[in-house]
Amino acid sequence: MLKHISRFAAAGSALGLFLGMSCLYSFGDRGVYEQILRYYGIVPFGSPFVDTSFLLANWECARQGVDVVLSNPCDVLHRVFTHSPLWLSASNVPLGVSDTTTVGWTLDLLFLLSPAAGAGADSYRGGDTLDDSGVRRGARQY
Repeated sequence: MLKHISRFAAAGSALGLFLGMSCLYSFGDRGVYEQILRYYGIVPFGSPFVDTSFLLANWECARQGVDVVLSNPCDVLHRVFTHSPLWLSASNVPLGVSDTTTVGWTLDLLFLLSPAAGAGADSYRGGDTLDDSGVRRGARQY
């Protein structure tokens, strides 16, 4: 039983830290939030999820007809678009810079929950693992 619970320890700890920092940012003292980040060597930006904001700003400007490869006035740092053109093909998705916190928080939450989703996966494979050369070890022979 303890082995099964320990599989979720890392994901649970990260999730707890993320939710705690989210609550501190949203409902608590932002000064304490910023002090914690600075203690760990992270310089806080004026708003969270700056990279998510950049991607959503590209969609927003593309919908307005702006060539974001040349300039991006919708981005808070005015960064030009350097990602795959496939990202711009989805610019009809009705999300923009105003949705940054919701999109960023949701993506981070899904990322932190993803290890827990696969935590018990090896029990279904019978404990198979791959060694450095890609050979299955512990595989059942049928």
